[in-house]
Amino acid sequence: MNPAPRLALGLLVPASNRILEGDFARWLPAGGRLHVNRLNAPGVRPEDMQENLQALTSGVGDSARLLGLAEPDVVAFGCTSGSFLRGSTWDASTLEEIRGASRCREVVLAAQAVVQALRVLEARTIVVVTPYPHHINDLMLDYFAIHGFVTLKLNAFDGWGGGGIHNIGLAQIEQLVMTAPYTEADAVVASCTNLRAGEMLEMLETLTGKPVVTSNQATFWACARAAGLRGELRGLGRLGLL
Repeated sequence: MNPAPRLALGLLVPASNRILEGDFARWLPAGGRLHVNRLNAPGVRPEDMQENLQALTSGVGDSARLLGLAEPDVVAFGCTSGSFLRGSTWDASTLEEIRGASRCREVVLAAQAVVQALRVLEARTIVVVTPYPHHINDLMLDYFAIHGFVTLKLNAFDGWGGGGIHNIGLAQIEQLVMTAPYTEADAVVASCTNLRAGEMLEMLETLTGKPVVTSNQATFWACARAAGLRGELRGLGRLGLL
């Protein structure tokens, strides 16, 4: 019998992100390997999140080139809101830039992974929770609408202006979800790779009775599929069964 494939993931992480690597390490199958490189950031944290995203989405090729030296099976761009800021045209060009710089054929972008996950779950109407300020939320709503999703409700807590997205607690995330009209939606979305929603997605699925898609879970799932792993992926909720 052939041994199970061992997943080798390359992860491009926003410089200040404290959550994404921990989620990926927790979900990585035994024997897998995780290689990480940081994305660009201003020397001083800007007050405007959009300024940070502009820096983060520049110089992607340099970070990808170094990450490619570890020869991962898949390279993931681990920032959802970078795609919201730059749009679908940027998504397409950045996929090619990362692919060329890293010499890795399989590339996943977090925002595209969320879209892919929602489609596989056959979700069209969604409720969304985020830690973004209002102008980033507006960009996000446009992105989802362009990809054919109807957002019934957005609940947000401005983590960028409120002391750091990674500091948003699990109880706050639960409150954002449970006060949304989730019963009317096909799925619940928790956006941002620096949000701790991945730790509680299965609990949220139990509470709401709906599939829950988080940025980190969807990105990991898309990476696993790109590397040829299908079927049951532990810790990913309903999505991990597809």
